[in-house]
Amino acid sequence: MLQSTKRKFSTTSYILAQINKKNTIKPSKAIPEGMFSRKNVIANLDLYKKSILSRELHNETELISGLEDLEKIHSNVSKLSYEVKKLQQKRIALEKQVASGVKTPELFQKLKDLKKQSVDITEPLNGYEVSSWKICNSLPNTVDPTNPDKKPLIVEWINPKHDVKVSKGEKEHQGDIDYSSVYKPNKELDHLKILTENKLLLDFYAGSNVSGSNCYYLFDELLELENALIAYALKFAKKKGFQLSSTPSFAKLPMIAACGYRPSQRDMDSQIYTLNGTDQALIATSEITLAGYEMSRTFLQSELPLKKCGLSRAFRKEAAAQGAGVRGLYRVHEFNKVELFAWTLPEQSMQMLEDMKDLQVEIIKSLGLTAQVLQMPNNDLGAPAYKKYDIECWMPGRGTFGEVTSTSNCTDFQSRRLVTRYKKQGKSDDKGNQKSTSLEFVHTLNGTCMALPRILLAIVENNYDPKTNKIKVPDVLVPYMQIAEF
Repeated sequence: MLQSTKRKFSTTSYILAQINKKNTIKPSKAIPEGMFSRKNVIANLDLYKKSILSRELHNETELISGLEDLEKIHSNVSKLSYEVKKLQQKRIALEKQVASGVKTPELFQKLKDLKKQSVDITEPLNGYEVSSWKICNSLPNTVDPTNPDKKPLIVEWINPKHDVKVSKGEKEHQGDIDYSSVYKPNKELDHLKILTENKLLLDFYAGSNVSGSNCYYLFDELLELENALIAYALKFAKKKGFQLSSTPSFAKLPMIAACGYRPSQRDMDSQIYTLNGTDQALIATSEITLAGYEMSRTFLQSELPLKKCGLSRAFRKEAAAQGAGVRGLYRVHEFNKVELFAWTLPEQSMQMLEDMKDLQVEIIKSLGLTAQVLQMPNNDLGAPAYKKYDIECWMPGRGTFGEVTSTSNCTDFQSRRLVTRYKKQGKSDDKGNQKSTSLEFVHTLNGTCMALPRILLAIVENNYDPKTNKIKVPDVLVPYMQIAEF
């Protein structure tokens, strides 16, 4: 018994030593308040104005006004800072006299007067800094100059049912070409009817009685299909170099805000499940909890890029969502989601965006689904996004294409608010000596690896045979389910 206890202690000590060695033990941290560069914003005023106007934000007038105020604030801060510097120089000169033995009442009075003058200047200076921080924090990200203006740009078709006739160099925006002769709605392929009436694998009625509207039960093969998709997505992401994780299902409200989701109280009440009596809310995506995992961290340049994949439940109120287009599994309050997240050097982020988009394309293609890959216009971007791709799958029962994945490059929007930086190494001089390093903000990216309800919907509506009342399992999932149809 004594020997067993000793062995256990030894193993535990070894594990703790390895954890400490890898520097993964993290002390408790407060969520950072964010670090902004007023000079950087002012130097890019036109880019921020373009971003605000092209996003068609409801508060664009307020944001534009804030940008204009920022220039005045910067001018006032510069003047007051110069005054504070002069006062400090005078104070230092007087303190040197005191240190040398000159201790007259007049000298102490001058020091007292300087202190009062400093306080009189510092108070408004601090007020300007607070106003400056609020303005910078309220701004959306800038936008990529290649983003389309109003309509999504189709950059690629996946498993198209038609001949793609767009020549290289030409651009096709969503809605430019009428595909109604190829992509026809089919009520026989409505997933809700198939799964609730024909197959009895989905129950919204019981879900509504027990939990409320848009809640559901999955049964038997449909649940097996969901689990197969999760396992497939995790394995796929791991092969692409993403570290796998599960994350908490709720986060602190300041964390959610730092990631760029800052709804008004009205939107908060209609879109987010807040936990009464706390400063927490259920997450809509593990993007939030993954981003928070590295908050306040300073990476070595050699540690980037870092890629993580998170599995979590996702919760969305979406109280305003209603109508035939969102019925069934297309828009629900709770679901499983596999999320991709990456931290990169600034010069790596655009390639990482393409890599994450290509990963999504590979998954959708391997499932045999027909889809459009879209570069989204500025008026469809969330506040953190600089550039975004969506993938929309053909859903014949719904009679339209529906979004199943999204991936965004948020550049330094989130990292500034979460103070996630890296040590940028200076170039070596002619003698090979390394120049001093500087702290710079990383870029962050996020993307859907698998949002289960909509992929389930797309598979059912595309793979159902009304004649046999069978749903074909995508070939890549057969090894996970051990059946070819159900």
